[in-house]
Amino acid sequence: MSKSIPKPVTIGKYLDGIYSSLALLAGMQLDVFSVLRDEPRSAEEIAGQLKVDAKQLRFLLYALVAAELLTVSEGRFANTEESTFYLAKGGPGYFGDIHSVIAPMWQAAFLTAETIRTGIPQHKVEYDMDVLPEAEIAAFHGMHKLSMMSVRNLTGYVDFSQHRHIVDIGGGTGAIAIGIAQAFPELQATVVDLPSITSITEQFVQKSPAKSRIRILSENVVKKPLQGNYDAAILRAFTQVLAADDARAAIKNTASALIPGGKMYIVAQVLDDSRSEPAVVALANLAFLSLYEGGQAYTESEYRTWLEDAGFTDVKREMLTRNDTIISATKV
Repeated sequence: MSKSIPKPVTIGKYLDGIYSSLALLAGMQLDVFSVLRDEPRSAEEIAGQLKVDAKQLRFLLYALVAAELLTVSEGRFANTEESTFYLAKGGPGYFGDIHSVIAPMWQAAFLTAETIRTGIPQHKVEYDMDVLPEAEIAAFHGMHKLSMMSVRNLTGYVDFSQHRHIVDIGGGTGAIAIGIAQAFPELQATVVDLPSITSITEQFVQKSPAKSRIRILSENVVKKPLQGNYDAAILRAFTQVLAADDARAAIKNTASALIPGGKMYIVAQVLDDSRSEPAVVALANLAFLSLYEGGQAYTESEYRTWLEDAGFTDVKREMLTRNDTIISATKV
């Protein structure tokens, strides 16, 4: 009996699926979905609003229809309900401006083979410098949106009314501190980041109604212990940009500023010990490989070991979203 020949079903799915993802990215970058927020329009009308060529735009519009992100009837294109909600400005769940974060991640992932071949990150991000490149500064606006979305998930899991002074490590725009301080008016917050970033932090904090309760510190917690007294520390999307030894050092150096009984909350893309689940996190490691010198999604066991070595107990892990995990621990 001859052996049956397998069909390349899984391979074909991924070879073809990339185009839907790229259509979504282009749609967000051009802001197609906002133009269609209120009513259907023709390709010419959309192109006029966007000031682009209608013939070229038509290819993208039909690709978005194929990707089930737009509909078309008698030559007029319209958003789906989902697209209006999340991708059109003014929609209640709008996050269409996160393309400034997505694009570099995907560009990095495209360079996976060359990064592995050379052993050198091919799309490396450097934060510890005097002046950040313009592209990295622009990405902070998308990061701010993602972080503010994360605040809603975080405050749904943690009752921050039990805390009086939190520290947001590697806080970037300060979105976590801003969101929590606004939600809990009795709470003080401190944002800690590198000197090259805290000037950006200041711009976002100054726009917050809670700015009088938010302090900004320029410190490198990888290199030295954090000073001060806090009853909670939040490390969101921070440890995963660091090499393992640096992540361990950052946790230990942050712990030095927590009071006994203080809590550490690590919000990150965390792998099961199998290293293949959650799948979305295992796949994101391809981008981390080309973006960071040693940065990666670490496993639950690795975090548990680092936290226990730094003097923490009661380590717990819970999923916040399909790709974000919160690991909480209590300082002894």
